[in-house]
Amino acid sequence: LTSTDLRSLEAWWSRARRAPSTPMAGFDDLGASAARVLTFVALAGRSLSIESLTKLEADAKTAIEELALADFVTITSGLVSASPWAELGELEAEASNADRIAVAQLLTDDSWARAHAAARYLDAGGHDDADAAMDKALRHGADAQVNGELSARWFEAVGKITGRAGLTLRLKSAQRALLLGEAAEAQRWCESA
Repeated sequence: LTSTDLRSLEAWWSRARRAPSTPMAGFDDLGASAARVLTFVALAGRSLSIESLTKLEADAKTAIEELALADFVTITSGLVSASPWAELGELEAEASNADRIAVAQLLTDDSWARAHAAARYLDAGGHDDADAAMDKALRHGADAQVNGELSARWFEAVGKITGRAGLTLRLKSAQRALLLGEAAEAQRWCESA
């Protein structure tokens, strides 16, 4: 464990406490459909409905059963969630841009989901779609604290984008901040450009 960040340590401890006594199957032990569905769950970073997964993978129901038996996911009230001890970072990192975009298109439930969709679009190089998703997330934010957290995460994500695309995203973010009455936030965006 290399992190000293309190949230990371707490997340690690939560997973460690609930870890199964027997090791899970590895990703290589999964069928193609199961690996694809697990990748979608990893990319979503939240529970996805069985119905939405069947839109992305024709054999999703069988794949979900396989994943549940291998203890990679849990199913509650029609929602598929990654098991707390499942380390899915590798699947997320290796996902195709098409899969990132497909999952992003599902994430429209709330401001947090839209912000996560923006990150998936950004990872896939869909800068305009990413900005549109973040615009919806911030305009429909529940409160100032939520918008502040979403803005901070967006600022960090956009900070990695260079060139013309990065400049355009920063300018759009500054304009959006002004429209939302956040002058200090707009200034921060301008200074980063």
